[in-house]
Formats: sequence, structure tokens, C-alpha cells
Amino acid sequence: MTQEMIWEQYPYPISLDKLLAGHTQEVVFGSMPVKAITPPQSPQQNVWINKTGSTGGFAAYVAYIPAKKLAMVLLSNKNYPVPPRVKAGYQILTGLEKLPN
Repeated sequence: MTQEMIWEQYPYPISLDKLLAGHTQEVVFGSMPVKAITPPQSPQQNVWINKTGSTGGFAAYVAYIPAKKLAMVLLSNKNYPVPPRVKAGYQILTGLEKLPN
């Protein structure tokens, strides 16, 4: 996983299990080892980029796949746990990917 400002980036394609592993309580609230990318990478296209967020009883999940030109935003007026948001987003984006252009 690559951390960018507020976004998390994963190589694509990615399995749901790997995506969920990047959103555990340990990852979100714990310390993760980091390593500088030298030289810096140019923007990647074949990646899954996402961000979860919540505040004051509201929840959100945003994900996009630049190479597929697909994106989705989930907004909720209830603070749902992160795993169901990630699962729903994954089902939406991987489902859209299977549709004909």
C-alpha cells in the first residue's frame, strides 16, 4: 500500500481481502513502517485509490481506478463501520468494471 497525503493506493487488480486488510483498526490507528520511494513515482494508473471518512454521525467512502476511468462515492447519514463501506464500494466498482463500454 502507498500512502499519499490522505489517500491510500493499492496495485490494481486487488482482492477484497487485501483491501479490507488495509482498513483494519490496527492499520488505521496503529503505527505502520514506512519507506521512502526513491526516486519518487510518477502518478500510477493501474491502481485502486481510496479514502474512508466519518464525522458527527456521517460516513463516506470514495474509491477510483484511474486506468478504468471508474469512480464511486458512498455517503451515509449514519456512521456505518468501515468494512461494510469498503465491501459495498468494492462490489460497485468491480461490478461496473464488468459492464460493456
